[in-house]
Amino acid sequence: MGRDKARLALGGVALARRAMDVLGAVLADVALVAGSERDYSDLGGVQVRDRHPGAGPLAGLEAALGWAGSRPLFVLACDLPRVGRVVVARVLERAGGRRDPGGAAWARVARRDGRDQPLCALYSPRCAPVAASLLAAGRRSVHELLARVEVEAVTFDDVTPDPFLNVNTPADLQAAGGGPEIRR
Repeated sequence: MGRDKARLALGGVALARRAMDVLGAVLADVALVAGSERDYSDLGGVQVRDRHPGAGPLAGLEAALGWAGSRPLFVLACDLPRVGRVVVARVLERAGGRRDPGGAAWARVARRDGRDQPLCALYSPRCAPVAASLLAAGRRSVHELLARVEVEAVTFDDVTPDPFLNVNTPADLQAAGGGPEIRR
């Protein structure tokens, strides 16, 4: 995209603010993870600093898990602007209120057309040490974290248009203008 995607606007609202609003409609606590060089205080809410600059989304997930402490953490990338409350609620529903901080590391991950969306997922607190060990080993893949925890997919093949359109180009941003509807 050539610039900070979090600040791109869709419908007059920054993508990061949109993601925070979607999560805030369903969850009590919402934070925005940012690298040390970014300041999003003007977007409101809690800002969590990434502790591994340049290490990508896994580093952001690790920082957010640290912020969440013993609570499960819902992660939503700001460049998935079609994800709405229906998607978040379905993933949370699949978790069934699971809170077991002393149990196994697990994730409930949105999936469409056989593709996992690890940045639209609920992670247990036990994923934090897994993320930390991957980062310490120089690994940066969230998919690698998923390979090391118990994963349950929450499918969204019934939602159109695709709620997981990732905004990577100006054309993607334009295409993201329509919101998802559930096919019956």
